[in-house]
Parts: sequence; structure tokens; C-alpha cells
Amino acid sequence: MSQQTAFVTDDSLSPELVNKINDAFNSNDVAAIMPYFTDDACFNTTRGPGAEGNTYQGKKAIEGAFKALFDSVETVRWEPLDTRIAGDKVYCEYMRKARSKSGEDTEWMTIDVITFRDGLITQKSSYTKVHAS
Repeated sequence: MSQQTAFVTDDSLSPELVNKINDAFNSNDVAAIMPYFTDDACFNTTRGPGAEGNTYQGKKAIEGAFKALFDSVETVRWEPLDTRIAGDKVYCEYMRKARSKSGEDTEWMTIDVITFRDGLITQKSSYTKVHAS
């Protein structure tokens, strides 16, 4: 699947920056990801007790959330399907593919709504299409 990109931007965001961030996530390396977040960033996961999922506030908490994710799987990748940039927000549609430590493969659609400040992520909210059982 090819990625389509359309954008209206304030010059701090670009498709190149979004691709660099996606590459960092696909490296499954927390140290590669964290420089893209502000110190006071907030990450809302796809699941959790509240309407926003689990909320991680601040770089240290976000780093812990991603470390736990990468430690729980053999590998995980987000393949971009469509990306839109509007002002300080990026809307990314992905096919998320993961392989568990036991070798089980999973995939599902996800959308991230990411807010930037000065070229860094200040808010990342993730949404997932859940498989029916």
C-alpha cells in the first residue's frame, strides 16, 4: 500500500518529519523515539479505564509506556496508509502489525492524532479498530 500525504502547515511540520518519526517508532527503539516528544507531552493509548484510554503524562512516563510495548513483543511496525497535516496536527492512518514473543502475528488499523509544538510532539492520541471475537 502506498502512503498518500496532503498537508496544510505552519512550516514546523512536514511529511519528512512525520516519516522520520514513523521510522523511529518502527525501529522499536525508545531512545530513537523520545527526542520527538516535548518534556510535558501527553500520550493517550487505545485502551484503558477512561474515555481517553491510559494517559501517560511527561517524557519519563511515555518512555515507560513504549518500553513496555517493545518489551512485550518480538516486533511491531506501523505501515502508513494515509497522513494529513493541518496546522499543528498530524492525522496518521496505519496498519499496525506485530509479532508476539510466542510468534503470533496480529494486525489492525490504527489512527493517531498528534499535536505538535515547535516541531515536537506535545499530544499523541491513538485509536484502534478492534477485531470482533
